[in-house]
Amino acid sequence: MESRRRPTLLGDELGVLAVIVSANTAHRVLAPRRRIGSNLAAAGTAVGLARRGGVEWAAMGLAPRRALWSGLAWGAVASATAVAAVAALAASPPTRRWFADDRVGRLDRSATVFELGVRIPLETALGEELMFRGALLGTGLRRRPPVAAAIVSSAAFGVWHVLPTLDGLERSSPASHGGDRPSARAGAVAGAVAATTGAGLVLAWLRLRSGSIVAPTLAHAALNASAFTAARLASSRAPSRGAPHDHVA
Repeated sequence: MESRRRPTLLGDELGVLAVIVSANTAHRVLAPRRRIGSNLAAAGTAVGLARRGGVEWAAMGLAPRRALWSGLAWGAVASATAVAAVAALAASPPTRRWFADDRVGRLDRSATVFELGVRIPLETALGEELMFRGALLGTGLRRRPPVAAAIVSSAAFGVWHVLPTLDGLERSSPASHGGDRPSARAGAVAGAVAATTGAGLVLAWLRLRSGSIVAPTLAHAALNASAFTAARLASSRAPSRGAPHDHVA
């Protein structure tokens, strides 16, 4: 089906980016449990803007039924790979300390269930995938080749993690990120942005390869949930080493 109108930079792609920026900023003022609704509302708004601009459901990985089974299949493989990678890192003494966070370890059972069963799959995985690998990537595909569109959406995904990283640094001990010098904080933020940009590229490839938003959503949820679980296990053996795992990717 032909698109309804030609995309415009300010009206389409920047509109989706504006919604993403608003959602990211809201995280600094909303209570943790209110962020779920904020993220999902922002995701729905971003998808709605993309549709209004003429982006087809298939371009956002949201075509009904057609790509569901492909998304489930690719998502299952990617999820198993992510869990295995986290498990290997958490089992190795040199890298186990990366996961240690006593604030995660102190969460009670109900908070842990909430993190694993609600916040990670809905706020983080579903909300972020709809925004970045759905609306933003889909809008970008109308303007540029797939590789370039994936790079733009992944770079935005990396920048999305600046504020959460800064919040985490404020709540962590200086020793956990190399000291309280501005250069140490800048290095920690740059590292987080680089890592999440790289993760975004993998998730964008998964979305494009499977044709479905289901695949990166499952992989994203599996990565964050396994990292959270590893943090709880590592925190039972070691002192705090860093910020809570609010946004692994």
